[in-house]
Amino acid sequence: INYADINKQNEISQTDNDISSNFHGNSLSNQVLFRHSFPKRGRSISLGISNNLSDKIGDNYLTAINTYFKSTTVTDSLRQLSNQKNHNNQYSINLVYTEPVGKKGQLQVNYNPSFSNNNADQETYNYDNGSSKYTLLDTSLSNKFNNTYNTQNTGITFRRGDRNNMISAGVSYQYSELKSEQVFPQVSHIDNTYSNFLANAFARFKLSLKSNLD
Repeated sequence: INYADINKQNEISQTDNDISSNFHGNSLSNQVLFRHSFPKRGRSISLGISNNLSDKIGDNYLTAINTYFKSTTVTDSLRQLSNQKNHNNQYSINLVYTEPVGKKGQLQVNYNPSFSNNNADQETYNYDNGSSKYTLLDTSLSNKFNNTYNTQNTGITFRRGDRNNMISAGVSYQYSELKSEQVFPQVSHIDNTYSNFLANAFARFKLSLKSNLD
């Protein structure tokens, strides 16, 4: 029995795709940290600022040949060009203050806002045989939107112990804003806010010279 011939007879359709992509972009990340210790042991303040920036631009070509096996064989083809542009920008600030409590205790207060913005633009064109160019805009595969997501986070943590044995617990409050605007092919707008309380806990115990329990 020639199973290859049987499978060939049972075929419903066949698709051959040829994809060619050409993209270029850049990314940049940086961070600045300032830390100051006061004369009182355990009292300190630090400020960190970080930024991430990236861009991506390119073209994607698709050629597809579809064959349908019915009573008669039918073949059609699809040729598309997608132009894509993406831009991302994110930066955050982290402010931390620590205050000693007793001999082995420490109180930490932090404030951490962050801001991010994302822009995406994709235009997809079908091939026009009359002009021999990619000029027929496909709105179902094209879109353009802008997103912003901002958060404000502040919290307090109490820690007690030393480098060998330590426990900590804290709570923080986070407020977030999400704004999304689609400008093509349809206009839509999202504007949501979120509020959350977040708890955290950590413990470390030194069991021996070479082992710890976290």
